[in-house]
Amino acid sequence: MHEPVHSLCPNDTVKLPTHNANMKHRLLFSVALVLNSVLLCSGAEVRGTVLNYGIFKKDMPEQVVRTPGTSSGVTRVGIGPREIITQTNRIPAKIGSCFGLTFEVSNLATTNGALIDIVKVVTHPPMTRPDGTVSKGFTFVEKAVVENGRATNWSGYGFDHPYELVPGLWLFEMRFEGKALVKQQFTVVRE
Repeated sequence: MHEPVHSLCPNDTVKLPTHNANMKHRLLFSVALVLNSVLLCSGAEVRGTVLNYGIFKKDMPEQVVRTPGTSSGVTRVGIGPREIITQTNRIPAKIGSCFGLTFEVSNLATTNGALIDIVKVVTHPPMTRPDGTVSKGFTFVEKAVVENGRATNWSGYGFDHPYELVPGLWLFEMRFEGKALVKQQFTVVRE
């Protein structure tokens, strides 16, 4: 008497006795449970959380980098974390104001110390630059360091020039691998 061979995976075969259908069903159920558990554990969804937002302390060390694709044409790359001095989404339209958010990306399946790209997408009211072009926002890639499956970072915008002082709704969206993980809006107001 020959026992049928049932394939569970392309390269694996298991002989199941034909005389005990109950045992066959239990084995298949067990295999299905194990596969489901593996898929759930390995498929943890990457998530983002806003940790804080508002007005940043301005006198932090930074490097100014030319970034023609941004609204002002330059980006201040901070050295170290930024300190929020006032938690608010209402930002004064004045030179020297620096605002933004700190956020965390979690469930990252990468090694400690790895750098990931976080894409910042900012939309704002129309801003007319000195050359006459109008900006309604920009996209900028920021780097974040992964530690224990998490990356904590900050992002923001600072008013350096009078033409940047446009009142209205400013929206920051932080994306990872094409997915929006964090959104924070601010209302810039004239004082």
